[in-house]
Amino acid sequence: MRSLTIKFQNNRRNIFWPYADSKQAAFDYGFSMIQNNGNTADYAFEGQHFAGLFGRMFTPQHYVTLTLGSHTLKDDHLENNSSEHKLVTQGLDYAYSRDLLQFNFSFNKDYMYSGLFLPAGVDETLVENKLTLMAKLKTENNLECSISAKHSFLSDGNQFSSLQTAVMGEYEISPISISAGGSLNYGQSRYVTSKYPSPWYILGAGAQVGANYFVTDYFVLSSGYSYTRFIDYLKVKGNEISKLIQVQFGDRNSLETTLSYVRMDSKSLGEQWYDNQVNFALNFSI
Repeated sequence: MRSLTIKFQNNRRNIFWPYADSKQAAFDYGFSMIQNNGNTADYAFEGQHFAGLFGRMFTPQHYVTLTLGSHTLKDDHLENNSSEHKLVTQGLDYAYSRDLLQFNFSFNKDYMYSGLFLPAGVDETLVENKLTLMAKLKTENNLECSISAKHSFLSDGNQFSSLQTAVMGEYEISPISISAGGSLNYGQSRYVTSKYPSPWYILGAGAQVGANYFVTDYFVLSSGYSYTRFIDYLKVKGNEISKLIQVQFGDRNSLETTLSYVRMDSKSLGEQWYDNQVNFALNFSI
């Protein structure tokens, strides 16, 4: 799937890593436009999403964002018949940051394909109502502990729940920063279907390592590697490997360019799947 996103906001925000010119208390507004194009073995589809954004920075520690938009989805089947679907999308996000603690809660309603690697046979018109809760604690000795929980309600009556806990450590040897750690994962669905990945439950354990090389203050090379071993309710075992290469150039407070490549490989029951992602982002202030 190919995706293009254009976003404007009068005050750029990242409460967990504030910009230098970020206002400590203000009303925010903006919009986003997303164009998606994808295809399965049987047909092609196109999605157009436009949303308005309204935010309120109460203090440097509290930030709330509301989004409301429209997502139009068109698909063209090989039988030369096409259809069009429209959905009103909604979003709510609350973020809290204080000292070494970070907390985030969000709700989002959109088509499921927007956040899914869409395999052949998946109905892209499935609507997902997703709740996400994240908490992260950093210690003074560069240790980071996090927990993330998600629960999704699908328009076909199915539900997904997932929980991930992770511990990461960081060590700096200027100009290189190295991070390493591990994670435990749990996932469960309300019922099993062959239309999309939906195990009754799945358990996983993984290890991650990453490195950043600061060539200059405005030029950073990054790489990452993760390995996850999992077992599902049928006692089927498998693994997933993810590799990352990334280049960042520029000052994020004014203009920054990011180019990354992600390769994911999965293996289970003697079958293999892979996914290649190329991402380009331009972030600037006017």
